[in-house]
Amino acid sequence: MKALFLKDVHTLKASKALLIVIIGVTVLMAIWGGQEGVSFIVSYVMVLCAVVAVNAMNYDEMDNGYAFLLTLPFSRKQYVLEKYLFSFAIGFCGWLLTMILGAVVASGFGAEKSWSFHDIWWTLYGGTFAAFLVVQAVMIPIQLKFGGQKGKIAMFAIIAAGCGITVILRKVPGMEELAEILSEATNAQLGAGSFILVAACLSVSFLCSVKIMERKEF
Repeated sequence: MKALFLKDVHTLKASKALLIVIIGVTVLMAIWGGQEGVSFIVSYVMVLCAVVAVNAMNYDEMDNGYAFLLTLPFSRKQYVLEKYLFSFAIGFCGWLLTMILGAVVASGFGAEKSWSFHDIWWTLYGGTFAAFLVVQAVMIPIQLKFGGQKGKIAMFAIIAAGCGITVILRKVPGMEELAEILSEATNAQLGAGSFILVAACLSVSFLCSVKIMERKEF
């Protein structure tokens, strides 16, 4: 599985232009955007990290690559596990980069004195990383099931459905009260709830991905 991870790391060379753009835009936003640009920086980097992680799976599919990869001495379950670990590593690196830049921006603008810095800091960064993991929990099995082009179509369909469900839920009675309850929760409570939700999503996603790979024929 270590070899699979190193293979995916080497495939990042094909995305080096995208990585340079990510870092460049992030640094520029940190310099010019100030503390107002921190939330954009985090969201921007994490979205692109998700794209980079999925692109690594697309390379495996090219030129009937699965047929070759699965002749190597690792199981399909190990292959799936490596994809989750690689996605986590990519997301963590992007998250760490934005956290460092955010800390520099906050200290430079004295943000910790002008706003509830610690509360917003952990809510923003913790929530964004949790959202990244949930998105990956959805994207990985879709990518394994449908492949490159069909996977993109399926992902857009799920995003559209998610937006529609969100609009509908906002009109459901009691949602405002639920939002108020969540707004009054402590960071520890929100963190614990997010951890349970993310762990559940990743567990279900991993099991689904393993089933998909075990049934695939190449």
